[in-house]
Amino acid sequence: MTSRYRIIDISRELFSAPVYLGDTPPSLHREFERSEAGGFLTQYLSCCLHAGTHMDTPLHLNESGADAANIDLSPFIGSCTVTDNPMTKAERLLLKDCRLTPAEAKALSCKLVGTNLLSLAKLDLDSEAEIHKSLFDRGIAILENLDLDKVPFGDYVLIALPLKIATAEASPVRAILLKRED
Repeated sequence: MTSRYRIIDISRELFSAPVYLGDTPPSLHREFERSEAGGFLTQYLSCCLHAGTHMDTPLHLNESGADAANIDLSPFIGSCTVTDNPMTKAERLLLKDCRLTPAEAKALSCKLVGTNLLSLAKLDLDSEAEIHKSLFDRGIAILENLDLDKVPFGDYVLIALPLKIATAEASPVRAILLKRED
């Protein structure tokens, strides 16, 4: 008997995704039109690395932290739980409409924590820095700005790989959940 999986895209579309206060919205620029390049269209993307669905790396807060090209990829693939309870025990925890307090961040013992919000913390730099540092110091990976609106609470398999960008403190990801359909 072969198991089948339903693929649920939990990435936000880049140009319609909410943007962190003060960040420049992403844009796409046409460099060459088809008529100028033998029928090929060539475009350039300009965006903050924290635009849309993305992961943060330890370099975001620590000068000697890992960048997006050198981060351990294992936290970004595997079993996960979608919930609104940050104290749920899970290998990977995706929080729906829920922000972490510093105490909750310190109590987490998962490999990865993600949110459908712009940040895991309240949108003030002090609490964001404290929560991110607490997670990074314990090797917990961070995903932000996921699209969990239509995802029921429950257990899934997560795949959310960052782009391999040297010296980058964050990276866009295409995040999906797999749900077993027997």
